[in-house]
Amino acid sequence: MRLLKNVIIHFFRQLVILISIVESRRLPSREVRELFFKRFSLVTRDGFTYLSVPARSDDLATEITPNLSVETIEGKEGFTFDLGSNCHYFVLPICFFRPERVAGQNKIRFKVIFNTGEELDCQFTQLNRFHYLNINVSNAVASGKIIISEEVSSRPRCFIGNAIFSDKYGPIIIHLFVDALSAKFLGGQLQGCMPFTHKYFSTNGIIFERVFAQAEWTLSSIASVFTGLYTHDHGVYHPRDNESRIRNKTIASSFKKNGFYTQALTNVPKLTVDRGFNNGFDRFVLAKKSSDPELVSQLVSEIKNGTANSYMFLGLFDTHESHQLSEKSTQTNVDASFFKFEKLEGNSKSVNVAEDRPRQMFYKAAIAKLDRELSRIYDSLESQDRDFVVALHSDHGVNFIGGIPELLSAEREQVPMMIVGRKNNEFISFDSLKPSIVELRSVGNELFEAAGLRTIDRVDKHFGYALTESIYPGNDYKVAVRSDVQVLFYQVPWVSLLPSWDGELTEQVECRDVKEESKVIDYSEMDPALLRIARDCYKYAKLLIGKEYECGRLNMDYRLVGIWQNYYFV
Repeated sequence: MRLLKNVIIHFFRQLVILISIVESRRLPSREVRELFFKRFSLVTRDGFTYLSVPARSDDLATEITPNLSVETIEGKEGFTFDLGSNCHYFVLPICFFRPERVAGQNKIRFKVIFNTGEELDCQFTQLNRFHYLNINVSNAVASGKIIISEEVSSRPRCFIGNAIFSDKYGPIIIHLFVDALSAKFLGGQLQGCMPFTHKYFSTNGIIFERVFAQAEWTLSSIASVFTGLYTHDHGVYHPRDNESRIRNKTIASSFKKNGFYTQALTNVPKLTVDRGFNNGFDRFVLAKKSSDPELVSQLVSEIKNGTANSYMFLGLFDTHESHQLSEKSTQTNVDASFFKFEKLEGNSKSVNVAEDRPRQMFYKAAIAKLDRELSRIYDSLESQDRDFVVALHSDHGVNFIGGIPELLSAEREQVPMMIVGRKNNEFISFDSLKPSIVELRSVGNELFEAAGLRTIDRVDKHFGYALTESIYPGNDYKVAVRSDVQVLFYQVPWVSLLPSWDGELTEQVECRDVKEESKVIDYSEMDPALLRIARDCYKYAKLLIGKEYECGRLNMDYRLVGIWQNYYFV
């Protein structure tokens, strides 16, 4: 009878929650469980095992909303763990889970038994959530096992994440990424738009003047940042195919190899586990949109907690959506005359250029708000008596500030990049002879050099030049090659990348002044190296697309995607 009573009570609780969801139109009830399972996965990929679960211990009604944060931990499934060395102090991420359960209100009592014989009694009240056990033992331990202390009707599975060694001491590496922060918009007014950021980096570090992204949109651009490779090398370019993902060594995996604990906090929708952006991270949190302050608070807490030598990536998205209805703090900093909310023609991939003044004002207010949030990170680092390195950059610019009608123009591809570091209570002196033109993909090397580590292994194919390319299914292939004085815009039809194509190559080539891209340079005065590099990139891109066809991932069926207004291969 008691069991039947509990079942009935549980049933009616779930029914009330589901009715409330349907009534508020937050989510159709038939999709409840399906949505949860999309946020729960246990996968083994490239030799590593990851468990993804909801990141917050909320009730069911909150748990299944589309804005749910998801936490992905690298580790292994099982009830045993091996630390690899003898330790007194460490943190152990543990999750008891039942994939078939949505709500997780269950008590699990268990013991942690170490190889020294020492035992620790614990109890969790949540299934399908990670708990972090802060362990401090008198005798150093190297391994252990978990034993559930009581009989349960359905034995849960157990996942143990990579241990965090709190008895280590080393530098903090903070990698800050702001989506769609335009260097062209900031121009000479960085001090006015972002006073806290300008003061912090200009006083103690270095602000690079001319940095160019390697792709025109987030997915490919940040894949280049993480891997140090061009799009035609890392192959992350397709807007819908999850097989188009990072498979290479990343900044995170390189830091991890050097003994760092690696974690990422981001609300940028494109940076997903499916696309491999969690590669190399011990902990990866993909949060809901419009959560910049919350993520900054989490990072500040991590810094103040004094975690072992760690690499922490923070990806922020709010500036990307500043043209939408913003938060009150942003709106109140924009004059009423700019509340027009005119929609820019075309989309983020369009070459239609318009100077949208109202949108610029909301963008500027969002940047100012972001700067105030970032100042909390700068202040928390200053209060710590530890070595640190901080880098800040974007992935692409914006197309509502005017300029030339070219997808790969400087308005969209020139991005801010700045670095500061402190070692032994003294700020690091950066090389004053930095190249005049920089590729954004080099930020990983800059972080490693500032941390005093060996740089990431990769080859600079075109030192002294900055390459940006657009590989987007169904669209013309485009490359922009920049030197100190010139920029070459190169374009060929998408069909010329296909392995079955055997026609005559039609090239569109235009050379312009790199500092004033509206000024056309005669073909006879063009640096021939620019065209040679562009043609090399085309050959590499053609090899990439050829391999995609061999794998059967692309075919000749076109479909119009309304949101993108572009053709791509199904």
